[in-house]
Amino acid sequence: MHVDAEPLQGNLFGDFTEASKESISTKKIVDASKTHLSDLQLAEDAKKRPRRRLKPNPSHKNETASLEKNINTSNDEEPAWANHSMVDPNQLTPVLRHYVELKAANPSKVLLYRLGDFYECFFEDAIRLSRILELTLTGKDAGKTIGRVPMAGVPHHAAERYCAELIRRGISVALCDQLESKPSKGSLLKREITRILTPGTVIEEGMLSARKNNWLGAVFIEEPNQQTQIAWGLASADVSTGEFILREGIGLSNLKQEISQINASEIVWGGGQNAAYPKTGVLKHLN
Repeated sequence: MHVDAEPLQGNLFGDFTEASKESISTKKIVDASKTHLSDLQLAEDAKKRPRRRLKPNPSHKNETASLEKNINTSNDEEPAWANHSMVDPNQLTPVLRHYVELKAANPSKVLLYRLGDFYECFFEDAIRLSRILELTLTGKDAGKTIGRVPMAGVPHHAAERYCAELIRRGISVALCDQLESKPSKGSLLKREITRILTPGTVIEEGMLSARKNNWLGAVFIEEPNQQTQIAWGLASADVSTGEFILREGIGLSNLKQEISQINASEIVWGGGQNAAYPKTGVLKHLN
């Protein structure tokens, strides 16, 4: 074929078409790139085809900034209404208003609230349980003003298994059950807390270890005196077996040793005058 003849392009079906001028021009550029050019030739070619700086697209910059913001806040930002104290109870639905009232009375316990076939929890308890028990964190409509709040739940027939895991981690649980099958006309279904589970007070076999006692300890310390060592009393009981042991001694180091020996699941700190003792550093010494 003659050198100046126009090349033909083929396809998989055997038909041939004439090459377009654009494809021929592209082919010439590719062929030219394969040849070795001198520095002078390259400089002259650069003058004929000067490079132009592309102007940044403002929309791309905004999209990048928005994406970076989402990445930086997605892991650290808590869901809306992450705590029950953030809401006005008067703006909640009746069910959630009752939940918040019970939660305010038991702030240190995870509140499981019976709704039909599930025990549900809301706000900070829902976030906490979703992370510990690997539950799906959903939401529930709390009213027109507030919108949706965090919610997570477990089936009531499997509640013991989930509560056992919480107890194992040292978390106390308050169970709120339905006290009637049908609500009175114009009122909500009656619900109240029927059981509080703490690590030292469980009696269910599924929550206990068969190889060791589940001790609940109670500590009483006399008022500190600069001239004498602190006297103390330690009572420990296994609620599941009825065993009870009472010890007393002098010196915080001895008390710490006794607490370590019984390996109590829960320690109760005495009220009254004992309530002031944490200020003296007694609790810090025992930890």
